[in-house]
Amino acid sequence: MLREIFALALKPIKKLFSGVRRNVLPAYNCLLPSLSSSLNRANLKYDISNHSNVYASYSKGRRPNVVQYNSAGESEVMSAETVHSFDAGYKWTAQQRYWFDAGVFYQLYKNFQTSKWDNANYLIDDAGKATAYGIEATAKAVLLECLEVFGNYAYIHARFSDEDSEGSKQLYAGKTFRLTPENSFLIGFNAKANISRNIQVVFTPTYSWKSHVWFEDSNELQPENPTLARLEQDAYGLLNANLAFKLSNPNLTLSVFGANLLNEKFIISAGNTGMMFGLPTYIPGMPSTFGAKLRWNF
Repeated sequence: MLREIFALALKPIKKLFSGVRRNVLPAYNCLLPSLSSSLNRANLKYDISNHSNVYASYSKGRRPNVVQYNSAGESEVMSAETVHSFDAGYKWTAQQRYWFDAGVFYQLYKNFQTSKWDNANYLIDDAGKATAYGIEATAKAVLLECLEVFGNYAYIHARFSDEDSEGSKQLYAGKTFRLTPENSFLIGFNAKANISRNIQVVFTPTYSWKSHVWFEDSNELQPENPTLARLEQDAYGLLNANLAFKLSNPNLTLSVFGANLLNEKFIISAGNTGMMFGLPTYIPGMPSTFGAKLRWNF
């Protein structure tokens, strides 16, 4: 059915180019020989006790083939990207006051699809093989009836392999995945206090931090103009806070919040379509922001 719809969609396009001697758009059955694939997933869980368990899982993911054309009208079909993902972890809780979980993962990519600029053309590129592995841990503890602390830490090692499936050296060998910090963490606490029989105050500050990130998989693509900022972001941290006043009757919550209280300067994206003209687009992170919101549950 999908092939029939695709064929019908191409008919008016073929008619438009019917007077052109050169076949600009190859037949769809030459570009897309197959539209079928299978994905697999398996999960195992074992309860050690009523308070802890271990788990393991495997899954296969797939990003479909990409059909693209360069400025000369030449077609190219990129191979489908596949990833095999393995996960394992441990979860524990005690007395409804302490929670902890930790996990490890390993991912194996083949035909990793990334983007590149080629003569002012935005194209998908096959970066070959890549691997990613890491750990993540989360903990929360209720220290007092009015105080709980929490935190999270993650380590990710995501690199393109040195060699492809045929043993040849890859273009992005040893490069880091874009937008992937190697280390990151978050810590915070909730402090509660009843200031009357009907009003509770909750204060929640958090601090998050992440290490250096690249905005391009090549790790080397940079503006030609040395006065422009590089396409990367150094490590930075953000301090946020929220102060909530909760009323039990009526069920109202008034929150006053502040984000990026230290007014950290950072960017969340760089490069983008502006690279076509040698002027990369930079998207800054949110500066210090303050606000309030009112929620009524009824």
